[in-house]
Amino acid sequence: MRNFWIQLTCIVALPLTGWSQNITLESCLNQAVATNPLYRMQERLPVIEEAQAKQVTAMWLPSLKLGGQATWQSQVTSVPIEFPGINIPTPTKDQYRVTADVQQTIWDGGMIQAQEQLLKAQTAVQQQSLETQLYAIKEQVIQTYFNIRLAQDQLNLLQTQQQSIQGRLKQIHDLVNAQITSISDERQLEMKAEELALNILDARAQKQVALDALETLTGQHYDTTAVFEDYTMATADETQHPMIALYARQTEATKAQETIILRQNRPQIGAFATAGYGRPGLNMLSNEFDTYAIVGARLTWDLSKFYNGTQKHALAVQRLQREQIQDQQDAWQKGQDVQMQREENALASAERSRDSWDRRLALAQANRKDYEGRYDAGLVAYSELLDRITEEQTAEQMVTQARVRAQWQEARIAWLKGEL
Repeated sequence: MRNFWIQLTCIVALPLTGWSQNITLESCLNQAVATNPLYRMQERLPVIEEAQAKQVTAMWLPSLKLGGQATWQSQVTSVPIEFPGINIPTPTKDQYRVTADVQQTIWDGGMIQAQEQLLKAQTAVQQQSLETQLYAIKEQVIQTYFNIRLAQDQLNLLQTQQQSIQGRLKQIHDLVNAQITSISDERQLEMKAEELALNILDARAQKQVALDALETLTGQHYDTTAVFEDYTMATADETQHPMIALYARQTEATKAQETIILRQNRPQIGAFATAGYGRPGLNMLSNEFDTYAIVGARLTWDLSKFYNGTQKHALAVQRLQREQIQDQQDAWQKGQDVQMQREENALASAERSRDSWDRRLALAQANRKDYEGRYDAGLVAYSELLDRITEEQTAEQMVTQARVRAQWQEARIAWLKGEL
């Protein structure tokens, strides 16, 4: 089901002819996961597990062995007593035998079941290990996505500012032709227009570099007109970070291994049958080729582990491994808490910067309007009005950067929590 939704997301996100792409961070993350070789490795693990499980359960099937031997021995069994009228034959020293042996496990002490459980636990560890590696890749996608967002929003803003300057240039040009204002005012605006044109080229180049990186990460092509949407931190249900899940799977694997250690001390019961043909058969005193059969049951129980300490030491190793896993989890959690605190502080700083620049932009806009009125009244030079316009445009650019930065921090926090 998880594979279905990831693939569906990728299909929906594909570009459609005649339609602009609206790209979300979540769709980029899903595409990066679905197209990564590690994801294909994840898909193969259940197939590998199934094949290994069949190997384990095959132990319940009876085993059949065919054998044969031809021997010569320097001495054979004989009866060194003579009875009148009774001839006791002496076996020949060359002997031949062909056998078919069948063995069937009746009860293995629960070993096969324990091995199946261990196999599932080990596969779960491998699955989750790949999941954590895929989760780490998401950090690169998040960073690249917001590099695009920053370049995109700055580009849109610069183009809007360029249109505004172009409109002012036309007005100033008309005023210069009417000899109402100085040509130096027009030159100042032309310099401003050149500066904006250069900034637009830089923003386009930055966006293209980030787009190329995102295409490499996701395996998708994004049109230059694609719109990368805002990220909004959603209220998510309580989720488990992939690293926490990995430590849990590793702990379960040690418990499964512990079960095998305990069951190794159980007795095992099996049945066997042997059919043969040879000389001699079961009658060791016969020199004739003959067929024979043996059927029986066998009980085996290795009691040495009860007194040689093997089981005790093996169980101690598993307990120590669980303690190590817990120590690793505690160390990871400590680092995670430090990182989370750092990101939350950065988010608070970004939000304060955003709010501050929002206020400064409002003041800059009011200032620019005031100077436009004063310039029209002939109270200030055009250079002073241009300074106010520059202040307003700078504030607009800083507002854009601060807003993207705040969203970036929100996405990083969601990623650290395991929500993305």
